[in-house]
Amino acid sequence: MTMINTSQKQRRTDLDVLKGGAILAVILYHMGILKAGYLGVDVFFVISGFLLIPRLIREIDRGQFNYWDFLIKRVFRLLPLLLAACVFCFVIGYYIMLPDDFENLCESIIASLLFFNNILAGITTKNYWNVANAYKPLMHTWYLGILLEFYVVFPLLIMAYKFVHDRIFRGKKYRYVLLMSLLSLGSLVIFLLPGLSASDKFYYLPTRFYELTFGGILGCIAADANKQSFINSRRVAVVNYVLLALLLISGLSINGFGRTVSSSVIGATENVTTGMLPNTMLVILTVLFSGLFLLTSNEILFGERILSSFGRKSYSYFIWHQIVLAFYRYTIAGEISVTLVVTTFLVFALLSELSYRFIERLQFKTWKSRTAILTVTIILCGASGLVYIQAGVVRDVPELDVSVSDIHRHRHSEYCDRIRRYDREFSENLNNIKVLVIGNSFARDWGNILLESEYADKIELSYSFSFKETLIPKIRRADRIFVFCSKRKVPDYVWENVKKQSVVFGIGTKNFGENNGIVYNKRRTDAYYDTCVKMVRGYEELNNKWIQEWGDHYINMISPVQNAEGLVKVFTENHKFISQDCSHLTKNGARFYADILEMDGYFIFE
Repeated sequence: MTMINTSQKQRRTDLDVLKGGAILAVILYHMGILKAGYLGVDVFFVISGFLLIPRLIREIDRGQFNYWDFLIKRVFRLLPLLLAACVFCFVIGYYIMLPDDFENLCESIIASLLFFNNILAGITTKNYWNVANAYKPLMHTWYLGILLEFYVVFPLLIMAYKFVHDRIFRGKKYRYVLLMSLLSLGSLVIFLLPGLSASDKFYYLPTRFYELTFGGILGCIAADANKQSFINSRRVAVVNYVLLALLLISGLSINGFGRTVSSSVIGATENVTTGMLPNTMLVILTVLFSGLFLLTSNEILFGERILSSFGRKSYSYFIWHQIVLAFYRYTIAGEISVTLVVTTFLVFALLSELSYRFIERLQFKTWKSRTAILTVTIILCGASGLVYIQAGVVRDVPELDVSVSDIHRHRHSEYCDRIRRYDREFSENLNNIKVLVIGNSFARDWGNILLESEYADKIELSYSFSFKETLIPKIRRADRIFVFCSKRKVPDYVWENVKKQSVVFGIGTKNFGENNGIVYNKRRTDAYYDTCVKMVRGYEELNNKWIQEWGDHYINMISPVQNAEGLVKVFTENHKFISQDCSHLTKNGARFYADILEMDGYFIFE
């Protein structure tokens, strides 16, 4: 995955082994096998800095550096294979994806080809570990965004430093390592800031900068000393190799990903510690062990032949593995299995071998070849932009009431959020049942069920996203209060101000699988509309927990759509998706629940 070409004389085969181990860790992580394989990317950042920065600084110092030539070379080292992958994704996505997913893919294609998919992910997805990312073919190209942004920024910093140094400290020796040390320290401080979100730490250059410059510092030290390695101890090499492998394999974790995370189950707000070390510490240890590897004479390496082969072709493997995995999950099976591992590995191994031979090894140095690449890039960005404007709609999808003749962007999110308009005070009308709904988007789903029910004309609805003491006047007047949270999380002032505690109900959690793509791609089968799916892990457990807490005052959204095997329906009786994103309700889904739930039980009782 490192993009620096070295001559055969300078080539260190042990770095191919390190790259091979890192890319294999990333692949196995995305397959769901390794718990901390995502740390392999941090290894690549260190290697990239180690190989790139010494040569770059040497050229700048000698006045031989051409900034634009440097950037053009870097772009055309990365772009051809990335473009081929994006064309592949666009064509496959056109035939198999639902509108929202295809719209998101086209957005990612544009962002990837312009090298800012990291920024897009930081703004939209935010959580790299979210299960939804497993179904996004280009979610991994955030790495290329950070890499190219570093290519843009770092030479400018070095050139600016040289410019200032020449005018202030004439004749004195340049302190490039000192400059990089200060930059690394500043980046590391930003990375360790407690108030910074996990998304900001993961997706943006300032918090990744120190990994690249740390590798650069080691590379400069090695270049100045004209030595490939400083540590010749075989014992140190073996111990470091084993410790680094353990980090990539398990993250020193007991269970899960070796990090402290918020549960991905909507409604389960408790933080769960799943490992011995927090993610920030795992990243720093990975960077340090990678640096130690670079300074060590690694004469004994385990799996040298296999890993070095992966390492030489790491960019091709990096590009193709997530694409194949995502489309496999989207069309065939979402869960990890031997079939998933073997099938996808063979497919992206074949694609990687072909792309390495016929794309990656080509130089693309002529203006004719570069013009062709840019032309195809512009065409693909234009086509993707058109699809994005069309909300990803390329065919009728009656299951979602989507038609090419009636394109409506954000149709489903607008429906889910329409209840926000009901954030208002109750009127003085005494004839309507005053209903207060409190909570996130799942609470808004319940509000939409109420508005689709037979009680729609009998209630006066008021909505609040969260609990706050300014709601007390509403709480006192409300005839029914519906909240989406654990009963233990309901503030005391609610119980102290309700007419009677029996008017407070807990809104149930719900889930309809991980992604509708795998369901949609069975649309030509006879049993399509009878499809039932497995819920994402954790939802049923939370549902059972809340049943115990709320008792008779809990609105169970799962049991009415669940079969004897614990699977849940995804279609209404009139063959419409209950949920467009497996979490929130479509209009048909809200009407479906309004029909199957016993609504009288929430409004008629003594």
